[in-house]
Amino acid sequence: MKRGHLIVTLIFLVFFISSCEITQFSPTLSSEEEPTGPQIFEISTTKSNQVIIADLTEGAYKIRNEDGLEVTFSKSKSGEINVAGVDERIDDFSLRYHDGYIIELVEEPLAKTEKSIRSPQKEILELEHSNVKSLLSEKEIKVKKEFKKAFNGIVVKDLTKEQIKDLERDPKVKKIWPNYRVYLNLLDSTGMINADDMWSEGYTGEGVTIAVIDTGIDYTHPDLGGCMGPDCKILGGYDFINDDPDPMDDHGHGTHCAGIAASTDGNQEGLIGVAPGAKLYAFKVLSESGSGSMDGVVEGIEAAMDPNNDDDFSDHVDVISMSLGANCGTYSEDCGPDDPTSQAIDAATEIGVASAISAGNNYEYFSIGSPGAARTAITVGASCKPEHEFGGCDDSYPIAAFSSKGPVLVTGSDAYPKPDIVAPGVSICASQWEDAWQESECMDDEHTAISGTSMSAPHVAGALAL
Repeated sequence: MKRGHLIVTLIFLVFFISSCEITQFSPTLSSEEEPTGPQIFEISTTKSNQVIIADLTEGAYKIRNEDGLEVTFSKSKSGEINVAGVDERIDDFSLRYHDGYIIELVEEPLAKTEKSIRSPQKEILELEHSNVKSLLSEKEIKVKKEFKKAFNGIVVKDLTKEQIKDLERDPKVKKIWPNYRVYLNLLDSTGMINADDMWSEGYTGEGVTIAVIDTGIDYTHPDLGGCMGPDCKILGGYDFINDDPDPMDDHGHGTHCAGIAASTDGNQEGLIGVAPGAKLYAFKVLSESGSGSMDGVVEGIEAAMDPNNDDDFSDHVDVISMSLGANCGTYSEDCGPDDPTSQAIDAATEIGVASAISAGNNYEYFSIGSPGAARTAITVGASCKPEHEFGGCDDSYPIAAFSSKGPVLVTGSDAYPKPDIVAPGVSICASQWEDAWQESECMDDEHTAISGTSMSAPHVAGALAL
């Protein structure tokens, strides 16, 4: 990206700069109003040359380095950030942002506690949360939500740097995480993974439950049972974006993924999901634009671990299918195998839930998204499938070019291989919500063919159900 304006609604920016050698610069206001936010913006030259601009308050700012590179940006009352004056010497320009903070507390969450002592541990967690919420109230910090099952923490909207330092000194606080944004991983394949062989042996996924953590599911779609409830294919779910019990899809991504994993041939077109006998839960954690936050992902994981929300994990789903993630850029404590979403997946594994999670569509090595970076996740890359009437790719290259690659780096020099497996992810024809991706419709006007590791993960989720 060269000169021009970029307008985005966000509270965290990262500028990747190719030729900056200084370690700090101080912004100056281009307006007369003095800012109340942080005065120093740090630049790291050790990894990818990142300028990090965080916790912006309303106002206009200007940054200039020693070489004369200048960027002007401002934050409006509505939260929009306007960026201008990007110099052509910036080889790459990208964004990463978060929606407040997740305060991790010291006690172990319920899922990581021995079953015999979960009841007293629940009381300990309640007391710990009560004490921390009292502390936050004294500081006039508003609590958004709380977690105790897969992850022990409290989500808040805003913290100043001074408040972060104060909280980090509190013995009840383990760590404060940026609540990074997450996105869907989007960019007749059951035979490629031999699902039809399993069907012929009588394995259809009957008696198995899959939680689709995504944009919701169109439960009225004929491929997906046409209803939601105890006697339907889709047993239930929740909309964590709008905070209501109706997880209807308003984007299309979740419906497509659900169709790949477990659709029946509702339209008699011969198009069947990998595990047509499996039942589904729909947990909507991504908005109509296909984005969400880490805290919403943790909510979806906890709901899959305890669908009736009674703190008893005996009703947990068997499989999680999740085609989303945060692009970590460079793995760090804040984004990678130890962040809140990855911790929540590891906790779900401990109680017996298998999780198929898309690797991401970032093309490069060291680019697996989170929670695909979780140690116990079954992280899924995208394989090609031969060209046919709905698309495909050159089968001389078995891995789709866009598919994110590992390894995943842990603190220090340690690394482990990811993805764990690949599955078809190019031009996959499956259930369509309304007119989503209408230009790529296949079979009829109820199905569409799209690509991405998003399509690969539900193949593996269905295979796990078989």
